[in-house]
Amino acid sequence: MFRQLVLARIIEPTSKQDSLRVLEETGIEPASYATVKRRLPVYGTDAWRRSLSRRAAVASLSAPVRDGQPSGHRRRSCGTTTGRVMTTV
Repeated sequence: MFRQLVLARIIEPTSKQDSLRVLEETGIEPASYATVKRRLPVYGTDAWRRSLSRRAAVASLSAPVRDGQPSGHRRRSCGTTTGRVMTTV
């Protein structure tokens, strides 16, 4: 369910309840609002955050590397009023 909430908020930053609507609009069957309310306190605990951080670190270290950059890592230029800026995506 955490993944669903993150996805919904990336698509459209909105409330917990509206996140369920966003998921439905993308074709994902969301968890119930009662489940969201019940699970969110767990996601706020230090133990859960440490676990998530540890798993993210392991996943980043195991990502395939191509051309000296992790897979999916690319550079793109973004125009600004002062010139061109290179950003990492």
